[in-house]
Formats: sequence, structure tokens, C-alpha cells
Amino acid sequence: MVQEGPCGLTRLLHPQDEEVPDLATYGVDWEVHDDPALMNHFIENNPQDIIKADSSLLTTPTRMSHIVCDSPDAMLTPDEQQMFMQHIGEVEDITS
Repeated sequence: MVQEGPCGLTRLLHPQDEEVPDLATYGVDWEVHDDPALMNHFIENNPQDIIKADSSLLTTPTRMSHIVCDSPDAMLTPDEQQMFMQHIGEVEDITS
């Protein structure tokens, strides 16, 4: 769950709101999109995702997914968070 080691915990405790400038292209890997070999592989293995009129263009979803995530019932209290971070700081360097 925490991919950045103990430093990644700060993102869990204080998540950042992210501004998405263009939702239609959000998350597009443009290096892959511009690589003909990778795009040919994608087209061969995902024919349902290709616009029939122009096989070089990918379709965009008609609607974006919205996933509601409820907060877990076992959240730490502020005192428990402080104790946890103190303990992590004793066993790992979390200053960077």
C-alpha cells in the first residue's frame, strides 16, 4: 500500500488534491502513444478500443469512472498517529 516507504505515509495522512486540467487526456502515456510498435501491439490486442473511421486514434470513454471510497472504521486518532509516526521515526529515517 505504501510504495514510497515511510515517507509515503505523509500522503496517507495528508492527501493532496490534484487539479486535472484536461480530463480526456489525463493519464495518457504520450511516449507510448507516439511509439508505433507499442501502439500496433495495443491495436492488435485491443480492437474494441479503436475508432473505426481512423485506426490511429483511440476512443475516449463516454463517461469517466467515479469510485466512492468510504473511510475505514479503524482510523488512528491524532494521538495514535503521533505515536505511530514517532515509532516509525525511531526505526526508519523519515526526514527526507
